[in-house]
Amino acid sequence: MFTIAPPTDRTTLEITVDRDASLILRVPTCAARERVERFIESKRPWVYRKLAEKDALVAPPIRKQFVDGEGFAYLGRNYRLKIDDTVDGVRLDRGRFLRSRATAADGDATMRRW
Repeated sequence: MFTIAPPTDRTTLEITVDRDASLILRVPTCAARERVERFIESKRPWVYRKLAEKDALVAPPIRKQFVDGEGFAYLGRNYRLKIDDTVDGVRLDRGRFLRSRATAADGDATMRRW
């Protein structure tokens, strides 16, 4: 649904997707209703695309599981996690993060400290 902005002396139609994903329609005072409806219909794909982009930006963060095979980004590359009980804490070895099962309780904090 659109919020119609107060009339101004503008001559063009405009749709704005605001930060909170609300839609603002700016219409010249002399615009016919049919022209406005055609304009809105022609901009429908653009509006859907912009709303989808907003959803992607405010999506909830992905929570890591800290299980064998989970991927972690580090210095521009992606590394897999391997649970290895012979390791103390966290270690990067031959393209894998190695981590003991004992540190699984505070997984996020352990990875951040490393």
